[in-house]
Amino acid sequence: MNMTILPKMKNGVRSSVFLLIAFISLILAGIKALTGLPFQEVLILLNVMIFVTLVLFSISMIFGIRAIRKEKERSLLVFIVILLDLFFIIILALILLGLSFGS
Repeated sequence: MNMTILPKMKNGVRSSVFLLIAFISLILAGIKALTGLPFQEVLILLNVMIFVTLVLFSISMIFGIRAIRKEKERSLLVFIVILLDLFFIIILALILLGLSFGS
């Protein structure tokens, strides 16, 4: 099978869309972290926003893996999406743990 750049199957496209939504959520969480005051409510909201972003990255990775395994998707974008998802899941989990168990 030939490797294409853009996904052709449904789950491959969903994986890319969820990655885009997760990036937007990550940007919004970053803006909130930069402009928010260090009150307890702001920290709780930041934890929730990071958790939602973590869930979105996880959903994106699940759709990408499902596209590769079940639908035999062979597009470069899906492989890159899975690698980015894995990277950001690890980073966001560490940030979430740091915010939860930090001071």
